[in-house]
Amino acid sequence: NKDAMGKATSLQDLQKINQQIDADYQQAATQFKSSIPIITQAKIKDLETRLDKLKQNKVETSSYQSQFDALKSMQQTTKTVDEYNAFAKKASALQDAMKFDLLKVDTKLLLDQYHREVEEYSKKYTYFNAPDGQTYALNFEYEQRGLGEDLDKAYNNATTYEEMQQAYTDISNGIFHQRMLGEDYSDKTPYDQPHETDRKLLERYKLQNDLVIVVSFVEQALRIYQNGKVIYAILIVSGRTELPAVPGIWKPLLRDTNMVFKSPFPKGSPYWYEDTPINYGILYHDGGYFLHDSPWRLDYGPGKQFPHTDSGGAASASSGTHGCINMPTEQMRWIYEHTDYNTPIIMY
Repeated sequence: NKDAMGKATSLQDLQKINQQIDADYQQAATQFKSSIPIITQAKIKDLETRLDKLKQNKVETSSYQSQFDALKSMQQTTKTVDEYNAFAKKASALQDAMKFDLLKVDTKLLLDQYHREVEEYSKKYTYFNAPDGQTYALNFEYEQRGLGEDLDKAYNNATTYEEMQQAYTDISNGIFHQRMLGEDYSDKTPYDQPHETDRKLLERYKLQNDLVIVVSFVEQALRIYQNGKVIYAILIVSGRTELPAVPGIWKPLLRDTNMVFKSPFPKGSPYWYEDTPINYGILYHDGGYFLHDSPWRLDYGPGKQFPHTDSGGAASASSGTHGCINMPTEQMRWIYEHTDYNTPIIMY
C-alpha cells in the first residue's frame, strides 16, 4: 500500500488504495478477533499466577481478588477488538496494582536467602586468632551488626516501587560480595597480584576499564586496578567485629586532608578515643566510614582486625578499626593523590 501511494497519479488510484487498506484492516481484525480467547486466557493465567504467589506469601489480596474475579467474568464476553481493549486495560491496571507487593515478596525471599547464607558462611569461613585463643567468623561484616542490619532497614523502610527495587539490588549485591569473600578465602594468590574474585566484581559493575579501589576483608588487603591491572597494593586493617566496615560498592562522599577525628562514643565507652589528627581521608559511607592513614599502627594484614598486640605498643592499635580502613600514612598519601571523587570503592 505504501509503494502504491508513491506511484498513485489519479484520484481513482487513491480510491483503490483506500479500498485495499480497508480490506487489509478487516482481514487483520478478523484474524485478531479469532485470537482474542487465547490472548485473554493467557492474561488471566498470568494474573492468577501472580495472585497465587501473593497468597502463598501471606499478602492481603482481597482487593486484587475481587478485581481478578471481575476480569474473569469480563473475559467470557470479550469478543470484539473494542471489548478486548477494555479488558486489556483493566488487566494491565491490576498487574500494575500488584507490582509493588510482588516485588516486596521477591525482595523478602532474597533477604531470607541472604541471612541463611550469612549463617552458613559464619560457620564455614573462620579465623583462629592466637592472641586471644578465639575463633572468629570471617564474614562478620555481613552479619546482623553489619550489612545485615542495613539490608533489613532498606527492605522494611521501602514504601515505593523504586525504593523496593533498590533494596532488592542491594541485597543481591550483598549476596554476591559475600560469595566472593568465600572464594577469596580459598585463593592463595599473593595479595599484591590480581585476584579472580576482584575480576568478577569488576565485571559485575562493568568497571573493567576504570580506576577502582578494591578491599578484601579476608586478606586485609587493598588493591587498586586500572584497566583491569593492579597498579598498587597494600595491607590494611578494617573494622573490628563490633564495628565492622561496610561491604558494597561506594563512591567517595568526601576527600580531605589534615582533619581531626572526634569520637562519636562517650568517654568511658570501650570505643571512645581521643581527638585524632588524620593526614589523608576518603569518606566512603555515611556515618564517618573513611579510608585514612593511621600513624599509631605498625602492623597491618590478615588477622589484624581481631584483638592483638601491635608491635608499636599503642593500645588503640590492639584491634580492628571503628569501621574505617586503616593504612600507613605514605601509602594513604599515594592513594589520595592518585584517585579522585570518581574512583569507585569495592569492599568484600
